[in-house]
Amino acid sequence: MSTDKAYSTHKLLEEFKKNSNLYKFYNHFNINIDNLYDYYKKCSNITESTLNNNCPTIKQVTKEWKNKFGNFSPHGKNVTERCYLLILWIYDRIKGCNSNNYCISWFYGLLENFWDESDCCNKEKVYGKDKGKDKYICKNKFIKTFNLDVLKYKRDSYDFFEYYDYIKNILSRRYQQNNEEYCDYINYIFKLYHKLEEEVGQRGLPHIYERELNLFRNKFGNDNELSSIKSKCNINNSIIESIKSMYSANLSAGSHEKIVTRHTVSPDYGLYDPKTSTDIVPFYN
Repeated sequence: MSTDKAYSTHKLLEEFKKNSNLYKFYNHFNINIDNLYDYYKKCSNITESTLNNNCPTIKQVTKEWKNKFGNFSPHGKNVTERCYLLILWIYDRIKGCNSNNYCISWFYGLLENFWDESDCCNKEKVYGKDKGKDKYICKNKFIKTFNLDVLKYKRDSYDFFEYYDYIKNILSRRYQQNNEEYCDYINYIFKLYHKLEEEVGQRGLPHIYERELNLFRNKFGNDNELSSIKSKCNINNSIIESIKSMYSANLSAGSHEKIVTRHTVSPDYGLYDPKTSTDIVPFYN
């Protein structure tokens, strides 16, 4: 089973990828882990005395990650951004597991091991009730899910906002031939946002898509930005009104329980039914 994946994004965004931080991370973090899980399965049946170089330990694997990770700084030294790029990199490897839960668990185990010993964790001390029962936990967490659709939606959202300025610039050219394709792409992202907001409201799991939804709210909470997109693309009014309604509801809810006002939006793209998906859990160290 090959889990090694080259950087790829939506075909409309390929021409801009050299400016992408994730693309730069892929090129820098060019660790060959192709078939590593297969090696792991093979090595798990070998006695310790017969282990060879094809049977790297978890610590050996994550040590290489640590060296690469520490030397990557695309813009300044934003550790939080680097940590999220690593998460996306792992998510792409997990997609290569093809729903093999043992393979997926193994990659999360690698990430957990690295996370615990890196700046991504941001450890804090938790005092126990009894003397000597204190422990350290990670303040920063990542989402651990076995649902590959969720990983896809996270990556789709990330790419859209990383390339948004390029998309907007293309749409500003009145006679650009492929504007319609870009507008179709934006329609997909807007409907995806609507679906994610609904899923969070229905399932009561706000942290699953917290990053993605905050990016969208921050960008399109401004009526001017929405109006600008609508003037260039034929975005359905139900989508626009739904976005405005959800944004207002989140503002009104504040720190209280989130309120989601739903508007009917035609689901003309394939998204799984959140009501039947129960395999998403926040990962806590």
